Amino acid sequence: MTQKLRQKIKPYVSFDPKIRNGQACFIGTRVLVSYVLKHLSLGWSTEDIKKLFPEINLSDLSKLINILSEELENNDEEKIKTTWLSYT
Repeated sequence: MTQKLRQKIKPYVSFDPKIRNGQACFIGTRVLVSYVLKHLSLGWSTEDIKKLFPEINLSDLSKLINILSEELENNDEEKIKTTWLSYT
């Protein structure tokens, strides 16, 4: 993940080595970003996500998705692979 992307998502995502071995989690939670994104890709609604993880701020989730979407649009294929592999 690029330093620029890390700075953009910093308000929404933490990489604390003490929480989930440093995997990307929503700020203030132990909820993995990759887990939520996978469920969204499987057709879960944001309402479903909120029921399962009430601690997630849906506005933050929306902002994070927009940031990641912009990153995908603005980068070449290799950078995209690197970015997404860092979430898994």
